[in-house]
Amino acid sequence: MYKNDKKNIALTALLFVCFIVFTALVSTVDVAAIGPQGSSVGFAKVNQAVSEVFPYSDPFYLISKYLGYLALLICAAFGVLGLAQLISRKSLRKVDPELVLLGAFYVAVIIFYVMFMVVVVNYRPVLEDGALESSYPSSHTMLAVCAFVSASMYIARTGLSDGIKKAIKIVMIVLTIAMVYTRMASGVHWFTDIVGGVLLSAALLMMYKAAISHVTQARLAAAEAPAEPDVPAADPVDEALAEEDAAKEEAPAADDAQEDKPAADGAEGSDEAV
Repeated sequence: MYKNDKKNIALTALLFVCFIVFTALVSTVDVAAIGPQGSSVGFAKVNQAVSEVFPYSDPFYLISKYLGYLALLICAAFGVLGLAQLISRKSLRKVDPELVLLGAFYVAVIIFYVMFMVVVVNYRPVLEDGALESSYPSSHTMLAVCAFVSASMYIARTGLSDGIKKAIKIVMIVLTIAMVYTRMASGVHWFTDIVGGVLLSAALLMMYKAAISHVTQARLAAAEAPAEPDVPAADPVDEALAEEDAAKEEAPAADDAQEDKPAADGAEGSDEAV
């Protein structure tokens, strides 16, 4: 492991544990049927109080909706960039590692999005087209926070000027705050839905940060490693000439051995005669 790997992994695990614990609490603590059609939600007193402060608001709902579209557009832009690199470089291994990790991060976000559409913790405080809809965690909040913050994290590692990086970071922070607030103020989610969405986003983003930190440190370590000396490839012609010279040197030695053998045999015969 490289420097900060253990810390990043520990923080990622801690945030996921916090999300899991909070989800368990939402499912068990102060559960009451305060939602439409008698639907239940945990932390009922808190959620009811916040819901009264933020009733349904069509303007805030539309703002949060379009912020969600913007988040998807940013994800699509990075997807096009990755596809362009793949086509031009003709190999996935030649695509920027940070961009590949960003794509993997998007896949993880989608998996959690789909999972909580199937696993219903509680329903929304308002009906969607006259029907109950899964509400926890706030999927719009999760998607937007993950898209805006991960975009800022990716751009921070590009070759753009510091001024541009800082400006983009500020814009992404403003968009993230705007999304969280407008989604809460729209009245289409319980307060605990928003908290759960933020916690899950934080855990996923920390996981992404740990991955890109590891890749960056691995790249730096490879760049700092001493280069192995180049060994020139052997010339086939030189190898053939060397073998021919070796054969010529072995030939006289073999002839001398043959000449010495009869002499030795004659000496042995003389000894026997005596």
